[in-house]
Amino acid sequence: MPPVPPPVPPVPPPVPPPVPPPVPVPPPVPAPPPVPPVGGVVGVVGTLTVGVVVVGAVGVLVTPPAGAWLAFAQSLKP
Repeated sequence: MPPVPPPVPPVPPPVPPPVPPPVPVPPPVPAPPPVPPVGGVVGVVGTLTVGVVVVGAVGVLVTPPAGAWLAFAQSLKP
């Protein structure tokens, strides 16, 4: 009677590879504010009763409240 071969040990199941940690998503970068045209009127900050900021070719002009603003506007007329 031939010898019985030893039993084959069972093959262990394959080990799954480790899962990498999730990559953090950076927060969205806010868009920069629009750049006003040089020498143009940028806009009104507040109202005429608070004051007006006008940017022109000569620089920045910050006017006081409405009374002085109206006087300044009158002074621009020829």
